[in-house]
Amino acid sequence: MRENILGYSGDTPVENFHIWNNTKILIHEATFLNRNEFTDDDPRSSGHSVLENVIKAATDINIEHLVLGHFSSRYSHEEIDNCIKECCKKYNVAFKIFRILPGQYTHDIISSAPVNC
Repeated sequence: MRENILGYSGDTPVENFHIWNNTKILIHEATFLNRNEFTDDDPRSSGHSVLENVIKAATDINIEHLVLGHFSSRYSHEEIDNCIKECCKKYNVAFKIFRILPGQYTHDIISSAPVNC
């Protein structure tokens, strides 16, 4: 079985998520917190993901860490963290989730505290 150490999706909708299976650390964008914020023909939606869709898809594959970023700056840090925590409960997430909040950066995110622990 092949194991990837790091996967980076860039600006990618949640499609063909199985390609990230057996990736230790997956970095994925989660621009939108709520699917109801746009329609399929909305230009803002092309190439971007909804947080819940990313977390749900990640629970169907084997990963150790999920790093979320590229959140829209319209959301507060609290809204982002609360939505992550709600999705973790809803989908019974077993892996650690980290996030890079809008306007912030980190040098060693995997050594920081995960949002869902």
